[in-house]
Amino acid sequence: MAIAFATAGWMYLRWPDSEAAAAAPLPAPAAPPMAADTRAARAPEPPPSVAPTASAASAQPAPTGPFANESSAELLRKVQLGFGSGSAQEAQEAASVLQFCAQAGKVAESLHAARDTLSIMPAAIRKFVNSFGGISNEQIDRAQSDGRRCQVFDEATLARRGELFQKAYEGGAPGAAMSYLIWLSHDGKAEADPAVVDRLQADVRQLAERGDLGTLTALAFSVDPRPLGMNRIEREACKQAWLRIVGDGNPGSAESNGALIAKLERFSNATPLTAEQLREAQALADQLVDAHRRQRGNGG
Repeated sequence: MAIAFATAGWMYLRWPDSEAAAAAPLPAPAAPPMAADTRAARAPEPPPSVAPTASAASAQPAPTGPFANESSAELLRKVQLGFGSGSAQEAQEAASVLQFCAQAGKVAESLHAARDTLSIMPAAIRKFVNSFGGISNEQIDRAQSDGRRCQVFDEATLARRGELFQKAYEGGAPGAAMSYLIWLSHDGKAEADPAVVDRLQADVRQLAERGDLGTLTALAFSVDPRPLGMNRIEREACKQAWLRIVGDGNPGSAESNGALIAKLERFSNATPLTAEQLREAQALADQLVDAHRRQRGNGG
């Protein structure tokens, strides 16, 4: 368990350093699942427990990550708006805030434990962590700072982020299908309705087939695509397509991003695809890149 948290924490800190971050949906991950009733419902009132605490108000964070420039008060405002009268897009952002904060509280502790025990961890884990430059006091301090900013939310509020992911999805917020599906596949697995998961997977597949960049990004970094409704050949195609698209827009980035994804793939211990499977993935990637270019050409 400590190793799993340490790996997640490390990727949490490294994510903003990746050139993928600009195009990727906020990991909600590692990102989101679903609720039993997906019918539209009136948004609940902001929970009374969502209020600033003395410890949070007095903290002087040196923030990092996806909400690096936002104070505790701003994070609180976004979540209150998402639970209240906010739009689907605002609910999506509020859900991302709570997902970020749900992870932030665990990251510093996990990184600290990993750094102190790295020497006795299996060689594969040591190599994986060291490939990113190791774990520093500065990184732990940054994670602790994020945790302090998130102290405006209690556990009951953090546990309600599924409501926001659902509201965003049902309201048609861009990227909401993937975020909701990732949440239901991980943190919200216990409350996932199989019928809703099937619908989300179908929506995600359709977006990928249209060459949607955010969807391709999430799939490129997903070393186990099964919860997202994809097989390994399809995920390889999404990865290849994403690297080509990002490389076209930022020459040279495909190599660095490809190296980052390769590290994650090696750590997952997945069996490499065969030459025939790679050819199949390449052919599918060509179709996805063409679909993306058509979408861009039509103003999508």
